[in-house]
Amino acid sequence: MANLTEKYRPRSWNEVVGQEDIVRSIRANIANRDKLGIPHYLFIGPTSGVGKTTIAVLIAKDLDVSFHEFNASDERGIDFIRDEIKKLSQFKGDRVIFLDEADQLTQPAQNAMRRIMEQTEGSIFILTGNYENQIIDAIKSRCVIHTFPPLTPQDVEKKIVEIIRGEKVTLDLSTLEKRTQVRAGMARLVEQADGDLRSAINNLIKIIDEKSQITPESVAVLKDATSLHKIALDYALKGDFESSKNTIEKAHIEGRYDSRLTYRELYKALDTIENRDIKIRLYSKLGEVEANSKRGGDTIIQLVYFMAYVWLVPHLSKCPVLSGDSGK
Repeated sequence: MANLTEKYRPRSWNEVVGQEDIVRSIRANIANRDKLGIPHYLFIGPTSGVGKTTIAVLIAKDLDVSFHEFNASDERGIDFIRDEIKKLSQFKGDRVIFLDEADQLTQPAQNAMRRIMEQTEGSIFILTGNYENQIIDAIKSRCVIHTFPPLTPQDVEKKIVEIIRGEKVTLDLSTLEKRTQVRAGMARLVEQADGDLRSAINNLIKIIDEKSQITPESVAVLKDATSLHKIALDYALKGDFESSKNTIEKAHIEGRYDSRLTYRELYKALDTIENRDIKIRLYSKLGEVEANSKRGGDTIIQLVYFMAYVWLVPHLSKCPVLSGDSGK
């Protein structure tokens, strides 16, 4: 089976799922390019698989220019901007330079990037970032900013149905029980995507069996996919750190769980904690470790670190040194 993510990537504006307002605005920019020119763009949104790269490619296609893609989280420093981006922007001809995860660039690198954007004539820059506040104002002021929300469940479901039909995948609906299980599994797939179409497509690939079918047995892989994280949390809160650590490692090494879904489920699980002070501390720490993961930190190490903090936090108020109240 071909790579379904690339096979079903939109090749035209009409094929883009969701993001209608953004598509409408950008198409208007392109239609008016002879009068107003084409601006630089900044695409903001922490959710993957919502169309940022696809729309950047379509812009280059509509303008009939070359497309050059870079990931700023791989090369974050000023040398990368000077040696790669600046040189490329100075070549003759027009082009789109797509810089993914630009919020990972260091501040000196962002300042250098700003100067290149000021001076270039033939290059259109499209930058993406998870968090707008990590992009310097000088860059933001030179861009049209679009915020990409997660796709709706309806948008995700529409694309998944299109792929199932296009690949001639059959659903085992032969009995009432099987029909109920398969439909529940498909609903779970859409829910677990959490607005990330790429994640939904990857999970779809996971549940198609060797006969190109989706059956109750194949969708079972999605059942309670994140329950181990709630178990790990409970272990840590009860003081059993080793069991908590082992559970997290099993989930992510053996089960290959989606880290983004993990953080969402842990966020929900924290709401069940009755102690308000502990709950607030854990919400804060969970936000910290998720941010570290998005910046390139190893997910398993970050989650084990979080579970160590969960184990520790009930004792913080009892220990002035750990709580930061020492000497007060």
